[in-house]
Amino acid sequence: MPMSILIAKKKLIKNTLYWLAGTASFFFLMRFLYGPVYQEGDTVALIHETDGIIASVSKGRWTGWGGQFPLLQKIPVLAMKYFGWSDPEIIHGLGVLSLASFALILFWNWRSLSCYCGFRRLSWLFLAVLLSSPLLWYGNSTFGEMLAAMVTCGFVIACREKAPPWKIFLFFLLASISKDTAFLFLFILGFVASAERRPSEKFFPFGFPRWRLLSVSALSGMAASFVFNYLKFGSVLNLVYLNPLFIVHSIAIQMSFFLGVWFSPNGGILFYWFSFFLLLVLAGLAAFSDEKGWREALPFLAVILVLAGLTWGFSKWYAPLGWICWGPRLLLPWCPATGYVLLAFYGRGIENILATILRGGKILLVSYLFVLAAMPQFIVLFHKNTLGRFFFSFDDVCPRLAIIQEDTPYYYKCMDHDLWHRKSMIIDLLSRSMSPMTWIFALAYGALLTSLLYLASGQEFF
Repeated sequence: MPMSILIAKKKLIKNTLYWLAGTASFFFLMRFLYGPVYQEGDTVALIHETDGIIASVSKGRWTGWGGQFPLLQKIPVLAMKYFGWSDPEIIHGLGVLSLASFALILFWNWRSLSCYCGFRRLSWLFLAVLLSSPLLWYGNSTFGEMLAAMVTCGFVIACREKAPPWKIFLFFLLASISKDTAFLFLFILGFVASAERRPSEKFFPFGFPRWRLLSVSALSGMAASFVFNYLKFGSVLNLVYLNPLFIVHSIAIQMSFFLGVWFSPNGGILFYWFSFFLLLVLAGLAAFSDEKGWREALPFLAVILVLAGLTWGFSKWYAPLGWICWGPRLLLPWCPATGYVLLAFYGRGIENILATILRGGKILLVSYLFVLAAMPQFIVLFHKNTLGRFFFSFDDVCPRLAIIQEDTPYYYKCMDHDLWHRKSMIIDLLSRSMSPMTWIFALAYGALLTSLLYLASGQEFF
């Protein structure tokens, strides 16, 4: 076959893939833009807390506000209140902010991996990983998880790209006020992302020049949180987090919660974000299969340390997943950032592994399994009452709603039951009938993920 015909066929296939991806993206975004924003129960409480702050300041009372939400979640609400938005408008605005944050996460990761890191194929792969996640739900929700994920991801990308100091400082500050206990883990991720390689190409994590900037950023973030805590409680410490009622004191319960964040069929990463779990496995294989020694595995070990440390902290909290939520809500803001760090360091090794996995006709089977594992994250957008069916339906083990302030032993019994023994929300979701329009959107979503995997494979089609 003449070379010109082969080139023309390859170009036709590539253009077709781009067309499929673009068309599927159009349907996909239309679902977000015109679908109703999911109003989380915490958002109403957040708005009421913000009203309390405004009322207190107007009366000249600058401390003792109370509340439980971090500063970053209150800043957008305060801004909308300043411009006179009504509560329904604020709720819709928070949903749009989540969608915008999700879009930035997708774009920043794709641009940085393809243009700065030089991993064009992996940039498509990471888009598929991000689009096959519970972030779909939170991109259409009024929870603050997407905003926290966006600033955290922006921070590690800025560190990796050696951005100006002001940019790194700003992202660190915003990420640190998104959660009150994030300083150490942000410092570790920033430290690793900013690390250099020696001319020998061996990883060398010490002595890079930005450690002072990260230290100042961490201290500034801590100061901002301490000041905000003092305004809320009259103490620099977060008294909500220190309430003995909300702290897990049993080692057995804590271990159950720790494992549940990753392996529970009703909220664990393994079931709710399988592609991210697979990414960790691929990065581990790439890190330890390298012949350059143990130093090459340090970024991977640092990421695992961050994820394990966060999981340990969540396992000490009475609601390790985030209570009434879809998937492991509390851990999700950290996943895009840690995934980016792993791809930035182990891109070549992961590409080599993928070249074997996606070789030839095997990509069809891999794409099918990938889409099948991801589909619940999309279908739940059309069946938003799934959470209510799970959290507010009762059985013989838990015949009433579990509230820790009312009956602590009963609460922990029901948490264990929900994590490990109840019918999975995913199975319940997939067993429900879908309308023709849902099928159309689901097929478009599957076409989008399949197209991204084909672009990530980089294989010759003929």
